[in-house]
Amino acid sequence: MATTTSIRVLCVDDDPSLLRLWSMGLGAAGMRVHSECESESALRAIDTQAFDVVLCDYRMPGLDGIDVLAHARDKQPDAVCVMISAQSDFDMAMQAVNRVGVFRLLAKPVRIHDLREAIHLAAQSSRLYAENRRLTAALAERNAILEQMNAELEARVAAQAMRAVCTLLHTLGLWSEDHQRDATLTTQLALRLSERMGLDAEHRAAIELGAPLHDIGMLAVPRSLLVYPGSLDPDSEEEVRKHVSMGSLLVRGLGLAQDAQRVVEDHHEHWDGSGYPRGLSGEDIYIGARVVAVCDSYVALRSVGPRRNPVSHSMALLDVKQWSGSRFDPSVVTALCGLSHAEAEAALITLQG
Repeated sequence: MATTTSIRVLCVDDDPSLLRLWSMGLGAAGMRVHSECESESALRAIDTQAFDVVLCDYRMPGLDGIDVLAHARDKQPDAVCVMISAQSDFDMAMQAVNRVGVFRLLAKPVRIHDLREAIHLAAQSSRLYAENRRLTAALAERNAILEQMNAELEARVAAQAMRAVCTLLHTLGLWSEDHQRDATLTTQLALRLSERMGLDAEHRAAIELGAPLHDIGMLAVPRSLLVYPGSLDPDSEEEVRKHVSMGSLLVRGLGLAQDAQRVVEDHHEHWDGSGYPRGLSGEDIYIGARVVAVCDSYVALRSVGPRRNPVSHSMALLDVKQWSGSRFDPSVVTALCGLSHAEAEAALITLQG
């Protein structure tokens, strides 16, 4: 609650003698009073000083009292406005209330005792406004923190669930050791790369959920095609490509968030539009999928597969770079090439260098 010694009051009236009377009367109660007899100088005072209460006469040369109080409300929303007038004008009073939200409308002549009481009540209201604003802001900040914590918790739980799904598939023999390893390494590298690129938490969460399952649709592809050591014929290649649409159906059934689904659906789209299944291009491809596509290719080059031997970090980067701007988003390739050998190895700790 405001004490009289801490109340800061701006008094505005075109009658200097009345201002002196108010200043003496309010000052005697310990209030700090600043007086102005012109509207323009009152506006400057509002711009440069802080007030708890602004008391202004309605009839002022130039800008009227409503204009002055409106300026005070815009510049100092916690200050409380009090209007004083020699005339009982209902329309004026309604305009003051509707436009400015005046706390009190006083009629001249006003007794000093009544003026002090009105100013004191107005100051209490000002402090309550300020405290309410502070508490509201603090509550909003706390709610935002709680929402962020809940989102992060949900993301961790979902990520653990996806890892459990991958482990179950491997345990049941539906997912090979190589497949499990490559999915894990692709996820690790994609998360490291997404941090380096400055992607926000939502994109990183989508990658953490979608990357482990980006090739889950391979479950529907005949195993003979997956382990075939030579080049696939066009019909077989088309059969393998169906894993993307099948993976999309599977992750939707698991209830993954939309962005995580897009990681699975878009990771074979190409930057130049030559990919599949939808022929998307450029930034129409989800950013998480663009990151995973580059990381998936790098991991495949670094690890053993049915149709490949592993290559070194530098050779893998050279291979990825040749597809920059065609298959891959150039910004993602640049970020990958910005990783040192040690950083790449830290993300792919189980690969041999």
